[in-house]
Amino acid sequence: MKKQLYSIKDDLSFDFEPPFAAITDVACLRMVSSQIQSEINSFNRGTVEYDPKPQHSTRSLYYIGSFDTDTGAILSDGPIFICKLCDAETTYQSLLAKL
Repeated sequence: MKKQLYSIKDDLSFDFEPPFAAITDVACLRMVSSQIQSEINSFNRGTVEYDPKPQHSTRSLYYIGSFDTDTGAILSDGPIFICKLCDAETTYQSLLAKL
C-alpha cells in the first residue's frame, strides 16, 4: 500500500518539518485542518498563551513523495505546494466538493 508523504514548510526560515503520512490529499487536509482548529479553539478558550492564526499564514503544506508500506521504499515527487495552512480548511472543503 502506498501512502502519501507531506511536510509543512516555514516560509520565514525555509525549513521543512519532519514528514508525516496520509492516504490522500483529502485525508491530509482533514488532519491538518482539525489540528489548526484545535489550536484556534484552545486560544479562544484561553488555554494557550499565543495566537496561532498569524503563524498559519507563514507556513505552507507540501506533498513531498510517497511511502510504500510493503517494500519500505520512499519516492520523492516534490515538494509540490498544496496550500498555506491558513487556507487548509477552504482547500479541504473544495476537494470534498469534487468527490
